[in-house]
Amino acid sequence: MAVKFGFSYGAVAGMELAAAAALAKRLGFEGIELGGIADDGSLSLLLRNAEATKKTLDEADMRVCVLATTICLHHADEARWQRAKLLIKRAVEMAVYFGAPVVRVLGHEVRRGEGRSAVIGRIGAHLREAAEDAVEYAKESGAKQAVSIALQNGGTGGSFVNAKEMWMMTEVAGHPRAGIYWDVAEAALVKESPGLSVPTLNSRMHAVRIWDHHHGERKAVPLGEGDVKGQLFADRLRGIGYGGWVVYGPPADPANAEAEKMLETAAATLRKWIGIQDSVEAVT
Repeated sequence: MAVKFGFSYGAVAGMELAAAAALAKRLGFEGIELGGIADDGSLSLLLRNAEATKKTLDEADMRVCVLATTICLHHADEARWQRAKLLIKRAVEMAVYFGAPVVRVLGHEVRRGEGRSAVIGRIGAHLREAAEDAVEYAKESGAKQAVSIALQNGGTGGSFVNAKEMWMMTEVAGHPRAGIYWDVAEAALVKESPGLSVPTLNSRMHAVRIWDHHHGERKAVPLGEGDVKGQLFADRLRGIGYGGWVVYGPPADPANAEAEKMLETAAATLRKWIGIQDSVEAVT
């Protein structure tokens, strides 16, 4: 199964959706990651106007590859977890509407007075519940396949970054629709090599994310020009026969005047790393 390239809409923050989709399509991207539901229950403008958003993407022949949320799984308070669980169900419904195969969840913390193993176990159990609900919704809605619930490593405030701990969470979950959305650049911030992380996670990666940075700073630089071992990452993905989405997803930066150029660079670099040599129309 061939790798598919997607990009996060946040990579070109401030650009109109139709223009961003057209540009990305021209560069060879097939999918877009849309921001969706926040941990407080608020919806992005794109989801509030879901029908118009879907129409725009359909016209651009652009698929939604990931519906990204910031819903937390770490809640120790049962009432807060039940609220989060309802939000994940809503995200799954939206993902099915858009045809997205993955719902990204985030926001995992070890709070004062808690041990890491206890939190890992709780997150894994919550991940399993969310995956079970996704399968149930697929049956109810008649969807061809259940949406995957994928936990992303790292991110602002994220306490779990390395592959071993993420693997442990999916091991606790023990469900085929519970997986990882692996961000290789976040892993690089803690000096974890894709030579270790990719074989460790293997089929538990339901989508992967890449961007680049310098000197351990969470600020994007053009893909291939920073410290992230992107070529090694691509080689290891090939080595395990990965055939899912590879999403270019730097932190959103509305002040980045080079966003469009960086998207162009990302497309060319990814195609080189993955081994696809087809030419694409450059940005003019």
